Amino acid sequence: MSTLVESIKAKLHQHFNPKAARNIHNVFMFELSDGDTYTLTVDDGTMQFHEGSHPTPDIVFMTDRDTLKKIFNGEASGATAMMMGDIKVKGDWIVATRLKRLFPHMQA
Repeated sequence: MSTLVESIKAKLHQHFNPKAARNIHNVFMFELSDGDTYTLTVDDGTMQFHEGSHPTPDIVFMTDRDTLKKIFNGEASGATAMMMGDIKVKGDWIVATRLKRLFPHMQA
């Protein structure tokens, strides 16, 4: 498993708010320009992050490795990255807005 995956996984677990995730069942996928794909699954108060894709994600974020790393390190805002065109989004925008509640202390 790559150091990026381990770093992101640690940050997600550190900042995850399981109470905010109650009754939420969503799959967030991150497709990187280098071909790597990561999946974040939130399921009724639990979360998992792993390498690989999901057949039916609710939302897909398309970006590069550097942007993803900055966002998960709290050095950049996902919303700003989307407005600047550094992240493209495909899927349900309502699902994307849940990330702030699920990981409240992770924003830049």
